[in-house]
Amino acid sequence: CAGRVEAKLRGRWGAVADDSWDTEDAEVVCQQLGCGSAAGAYSASTHFGKGDGPISLALIDCQGDEAALWDCEIRGWGPYVGIHDFDTAVVCQGRSRAVRGPHAGPGTSLPPPHRRPPPKNTLSLAAFTGFRLADNSSGCAGRVEAEAGGTWGSLCATGWDLPDAHVLCHHLGCG
Repeated sequence: CAGRVEAKLRGRWGAVADDSWDTEDAEVVCQQLGCGSAAGAYSASTHFGKGDGPISLALIDCQGDEAALWDCEIRGWGPYVGIHDFDTAVVCQGRSRAVRGPHAGPGTSLPPPHRRPPPKNTLSLAAFTGFRLADNSSGCAGRVEAEAGGTWGSLCATGWDLPDAHVLCHHLGCG
């Protein structure tokens, strides 16, 4: 349970950027992903490298007890085109595990509360409830599939890279 924090906005994954990212912010992300408490909060792209593509969210202020990142104060709703000098990352204390439900592991998104919609943007969020590797008997190799709404489907390879594979492998208990 560690890596760069990203959010899906308008159907596309993008970085969460914040030059004042702190333990309270990381705590919410770790809890939302079912990964226990935060052990580290990082910004300035120093721990897991810089992302690419859009910046989905910026300037986030959590108290640490929110149920999801969307419940925190968010002053920058993207998507933005910009530099990735303040991409955020977390290291959580818990061991990653395959979990189900609205707060499931990597890729999980929750809609922001209706009381605070992002101005002039429509969110397209997918709540993945499971991940698996198909077409291989070992369980630790194969085509990546995600479950949403009770239906399994392959993930698109666009933007998929080695760090993504590391996160998924760790999430599935494959190293």
